[in-house]
Amino acid sequence: QGGRMMTGTASRMGQPPGTAAGGGAGDVRPMTSVSGAGYQSASKQTNRAFDPLNQGRGAAPALAEKAENSPEDLAKDMEKQVNRLIEVSADAAVKDDYTTA
Repeated sequence: QGGRMMTGTASRMGQPPGTAAGGGAGDVRPMTSVSGAGYQSASKQTNRAFDPLNQGRGAAPALAEKAENSPEDLAKDMEKQVNRLIEVSADAAVKDDYTTA
């Protein structure tokens, strides 16, 4: 070989080809990567324009209003009021105003 270096071009004769060559017969691989990217076959999207941002659907429906006096809302309001009173009391205690605290 005259001092030449082999550079990774070893033959794989007799072995199945790698994935870049398409694999052998019966080695069908699922196309999970394209479905994760949002790809759908053309038969499902006949007569549709390409719209990746869904701008052709129009405005979103109005949000439903929730009840103002639900127990969860009353608890949240009470918690906010208690936290505000604790902060006012702590500020008064720092200023040595113990009657307000």
